Amino acid sequence: MTGTRDLARQLLVAFLFAASCAGCVEQSGTVQLSSDVIAARQAEADARKKAPNYKPLEVIVTDVYEGSALMASYQGETKNGVYEGLGVLTLPDSAVVQAGLFHNGALNGPGVERDIDGRVLHEGTFIDGVLESWVVKGN
Repeated sequence: MTGTRDLARQLLVAFLFAASCAGCVEQSGTVQLSSDVIAARQAEADARKKAPNYKPLEVIVTDVYEGSALMASYQGETKNGVYEGLGVLTLPDSAVVQAGLFHNGALNGPGVERDIDGRVLHEGTFIDGVLESWVVKGN
């Protein structure tokens, strides 16, 4: 029975590892972060350090709900009013915060997406606001 318990424990640990650290690589019993995750975390740290230096750009809509609603708040670098460079985008309606490198108004490059409570949802390289590993690539 001990062998069965040990196998169950190993499977549980493997499952929890995979669920909590999609960008991690296990080597010789230790956890190593992938280069994408390391770059994403650095971009997030840089963006969060730089963001307070900028006045928030807020998108408020009046035709979706009764009254007005904050749809997005961005603090960071811009070019001609478009998110461009390091920044932090808060989307209160979907309870998501994206931080990292923005290009053409979306997270493009290394970054981290967290829920509103700060838990990591996705981290790595993003393309147009979507994690690169989720992007369907054409022929």
